[in-house]
Amino acid sequence: MLKILLPLALLATGLQASPLLAQTAQSAPTARISHGDLNLASAAGVKALDRRIARAIDQICEPQAGYMSIYLDRAEDECRTVQQAQIQPRRDAAIARAQQRAAVFASTAQ
Repeated sequence: MLKILLPLALLATGLQASPLLAQTAQSAPTARISHGDLNLASAAGVKALDRRIARAIDQICEPQAGYMSIYLDRAEDECRTVQQAQIQPRRDAAIARAQQRAAVFASTAQ
């Protein structure tokens, strides 16, 4: 009987914790990722930018203390997915601008 009650108690507690996790994800901290020092027209520059983005996402999606560990992995994965989806268009636009500038510079230098 005790074996049945423990999972039910954990499930009930987890259901109460879910809105807290969602609330935390909505009020998550933000990070500013600078890239002015990178040449985003090069593969090395893009790789460096991607490392900075990954570090920022790691910091933003760090599990919050006090939540049940059974939900931390799912919440952290969801946070990473959301953050990556939010940053992707800005990342792609910055790279496209850098490549366009490099192409213009190359055509005017000839």
